[in-house]
Amino acid sequence: MIVTLAGHVDHGKTTLVKSLTGTDTDRLKEEKARGLTIDLGFAYTNIGNDRIGFVDVPGHHRFIHNMVAGIAEQQHALLVIAADDGIMPQTREHFQILQLMGLSSGTIALTKIDRVEPQLVDTRESEIRRFVQDSFLETAPILRISAEKDIGIDNVKAALQTAAQRQITTTSEKSFRLCIDRSFSVRGAGTVVTGTVLSGRVQIDNNLSIGSNGELNESVVRVRGIHVRDMKSDSATTGDRASLNLVGVPSEHIQRGDWLLTEETLSSSNTATIELKVVENFPRTIRHWLPIHLYHYASHAQAHISLLESKTILPGTTQLVDLISSDNLHTKLGDRVIVRDHHLGQTIGGGLVVNTTAPASRRRNISRLAVLQKTAQAVHKNAIKESLYIQATEQPIPINDFLSSWNIPRDYKKTLFEDSGIAERRSYAVTHEFLTRSGTQVTSTLEGHHKTHPESQGLELESLAALNNTDRISIEIACDYLIEQNVISLRNGKYSSSQHQVAIPKALENLYKEIEPLLNVQQPPSLGDIAKLKNRALKQMERDFRGLASLRFLIQISPNRFFLPTKIAEMAQIALDLCEDGHSFNVREFRDASGIGRNVVIEILEYFDAKKFTKRTDNQRQVVGSAELVLA
Repeated sequence: MIVTLAGHVDHGKTTLVKSLTGTDTDRLKEEKARGLTIDLGFAYTNIGNDRIGFVDVPGHHRFIHNMVAGIAEQQHALLVIAADDGIMPQTREHFQILQLMGLSSGTIALTKIDRVEPQLVDTRESEIRRFVQDSFLETAPILRISAEKDIGIDNVKAALQTAAQRQITTTSEKSFRLCIDRSFSVRGAGTVVTGTVLSGRVQIDNNLSIGSNGELNESVVRVRGIHVRDMKSDSATTGDRASLNLVGVPSEHIQRGDWLLTEETLSSSNTATIELKVVENFPRTIRHWLPIHLYHYASHAQAHISLLESKTILPGTTQLVDLISSDNLHTKLGDRVIVRDHHLGQTIGGGLVVNTTAPASRRRNISRLAVLQKTAQAVHKNAIKESLYIQATEQPIPINDFLSSWNIPRDYKKTLFEDSGIAERRSYAVTHEFLTRSGTQVTSTLEGHHKTHPESQGLELESLAALNNTDRISIEIACDYLIEQNVISLRNGKYSSSQHQVAIPKALENLYKEIEPLLNVQQPPSLGDIAKLKNRALKQMERDFRGLASLRFLIQISPNRFFLPTKIAEMAQIALDLCEDGHSFNVREFRDASGIGRNVVIEILEYFDAKKFTKRTDNQRQVVGSAELVLA
């Protein structure tokens, strides 16, 4: 079990840790000189059969960022309050941060009882009990101690041993992830980093990636050695306080707030949506674009609050907000963050991360807010499938991105789709509701187009997306679904209703009747010859013939040659006959079989090659595809 101490400056946190472990956690020269904890301190001891680690955090308000870096959700809180001072400003702020970070178990140490009268100790205990009412410490034991005189220390050890035996470390299918709070070099070993394992498991020789805003971002390292709670180990798992010996990166290039995680779950964004709970004693109303300090475990960034649900947020209330950071954030769904005022130096609040991607449209879009509100409920329950279902009903969700946002390995994908009502299409997740809704929109759009443009073959993908005011992938997936249902069809890159019959313009219909006899021969004349024969302008004739070809009345095999589809089908059959029993053929053999001149034969065969109906090898050709290809 890892115990995080919290409390006001000079209330005896460091002294208490020394009494419990024999270790002075003030390791810095400046801390020794000033008698003040500045950075995180760590100590370990065995209590009974349990190995317990202690994270001693600074109590001074100037070092609150270091205090936040020492907290993880599965730790046990040890709130330290001095009997002579009682509840002080940093007592309140530290306690607020413990709650905002989601800690669920703790013990309260009422220190320095030797310095006050017994009646005041009783008063302090009553004050503390009122202070922690309706919180996770409401029923926590309040232990009266004096570390300097060794009063009550055994009671603290007993309480922590009981807590360690009761603690249940939550494990899940999530990948390994650790936020680095220290990096240093050890002679003979090299780079060593420390931090609390937030999820997953790591073993010796595992390869990990570094998530950083520095030059090491996405660098791959190998784990050469592991210590858990200051003892050698083959592995570290969720909740462990661990130090990892890394190969492949110099220690001076790693900074506090960098991340160690698996390559497949490495992702970052400058936006995170959180359920922001504003503390009751914050002195101001929260307004849009308020500059803040954002603390995400050991990482820190400057950011702004983008309000989503209203124009302001009052103290003591909770709302969804976007946090837009100056640096990329390595947040995952279910993480907790702390936000502090940029100017006042006070904690504004904090909350649960419910989204890690920037919006595709306006941030305050009504449909986006509705999805975020539902997703937040699923994240509170750690309901992974439910959160995907909610999002995939609204729009296609990239599966790998979704898995990464939850810090889940990709081999979990099969489980994700089992009995979930979610389908995978084009590497995106969608629900049947999405397919039905978007399919209806596409069908309606096509039917409207056919009514107003009966001569049109249909609409291209980009046009469908624009007319439906949506993205390309949504339309592609909807169209795939409709084609499977035989509701629409795709011809020449254009989508149309399956029952749609193109209405040929009258002018083209008359032209076709006029030129059809000229083309209904084994070797039709060139376009130029037809234009001369009919005394028509060549450019106009080219436009009209291309129009007939787009309607599939003609097939263009070269820039100056058009065939009737029936004649091209006859040519394809000749090629099939020549290739019976695995034979191949050359230009001369096809010319003799078809009775067509050599130049036109070459045009036909090159058209066949382009359509992947035939394949040329040296001077020989072999049929390699279906005859339908030449008519497509």
